[in-house]
Amino acid sequence: MPYFSFVSGQVRAQESRLLSTSQVDRMVGAKSVEEAFRVLVESNYAEFIDEQANVNDFYSIIRQGLFETKELLMKGSENDFGLRFLWIQFDVNNLKRALKARIIDGESSITEFSDRMGYSNLAMLSQAELEALVFQHQNHRRIPFVIHSVVERAEAIYEENDKNFLYVEYALDKAMAEFFMSLRNERAPSPFLQKLVRHWIDRINFRNLSRSILIRKDSVPYEAWLEGGNIAFYAVAKIKSAAELAKYAERTKFQMVASEIKEDDPVGSIKAIERELDRYYYDFLKWESIGEGPCLAVLINYFEQRMKNAQTLRLIMYGKFNGLEKETIYKLLSEI
Repeated sequence: MPYFSFVSGQVRAQESRLLSTSQVDRMVGAKSVEEAFRVLVESNYAEFIDEQANVNDFYSIIRQGLFETKELLMKGSENDFGLRFLWIQFDVNNLKRALKARIIDGESSITEFSDRMGYSNLAMLSQAELEALVFQHQNHRRIPFVIHSVVERAEAIYEENDKNFLYVEYALDKAMAEFFMSLRNERAPSPFLQKLVRHWIDRINFRNLSRSILIRKDSVPYEAWLEGGNIAFYAVAKIKSAAELAKYAERTKFQMVASEIKEDDPVGSIKAIERELDRYYYDFLKWESIGEGPCLAVLINYFEQRMKNAQTLRLIMYGKFNGLEKETIYKLLSEI
């Protein structure tokens, strides 16, 4: 078993240097983008900033910080199997983007492997490895077989469902859930991983349920439903209206989203629901890691907090570059 004590100690020390409310306020209230950048230099991204760095390097600094955090967790935990819960999600995201480029856009390779195009550099597979898997039909040992099989059947799934790419995404999510279900019992059973996987499945299911009803005005298809969570498909299969969805939400652990469901504002409702689901997830990780000794929960919570910090920093810096008023930036921050 990996020895978590040292890396958990490093993580605990770094937690105190996560982005604070006062730092956010100083960045938002800064008179210039350069002044905002100086606050960034004071944060735990300082170690990734050299003397030659300037305000135009902020994006690469934030990205490098996340990459170094991933390396720290992998090395310190001897790449513990539980961390694949994080990394495989980035790979599946990239697979969805690459398969869409191949099947819908007719591309024969990835034209631009960047965040701007929806790809993540935090995945286990590099651009070359991803291209070999999607465009050249080569297997890769770091991608579970259950996910490989969906990649191979992606075109057939697309055709069988009236050329609706959503069903390819549903199939990949189902395969990922199946992998997570096996992951949580690998080696010694982990109570934390078991709770984490159930929570992840419930989030995906409630998200798909909400999008089907509010955006597509239809009940959630079985193909979109993941097994292994706390919500049974039969309990939601007949829900078709926003009012029914809100009533059902009140009886679940996601009751806090019920008031966000509005028939006349489906897009706004979805944004609010997904924001609340994310907050619930962060709170879950926080309480799982508080007071714990060296454990996987500490590592996953820290990585997710770094991801959240990176999102906040990017939004503030882009806002400053584009001359947005601080009230506008605060409003945007409240929506993430």
